[in-house]
Amino acid sequence: MTNEAFQQLVLEKLGQLETGLDGVKSELGEVRGELSEVKSDVTGIKVELSEVKNDVTSIKTELSEIKTKLEVVYDQTAVLTEFKTDTARHFAEIKETLSFVLHKELENERDLYVLKMKQVK
Repeated sequence: MTNEAFQQLVLEKLGQLETGLDGVKSELGEVRGELSEVKSDVTGIKVELSEVKNDVTSIKTELSEIKTKLEVVYDQTAVLTEFKTDTARHFAEIKETLSFVLHKELENERDLYVLKMKQVK
């Protein structure tokens, strides 16, 4: 191989390398563009995740408040149940007492009638 042919071959190979390098640069530019899009997407996901975390925190707070209110309702229900039981017992006692008083009044009325009848005779 002559020196000129060798130089021509080297120049051809260098041209092919430049062409290949240009292709690599082009692909690298595309990869960078896609990477930029991925970074943008990740940033968007981070923002949405932050919003979701805030929503979850808010839901937890509201749930805690609901639990507290529910405990108050349970306590109040227990108090009202006890009050109802006591009231029913007191009404039963009052009914019994009233029945007794009416019975005694009837007996007294009868005794008065009998006494009056004896006086009339």
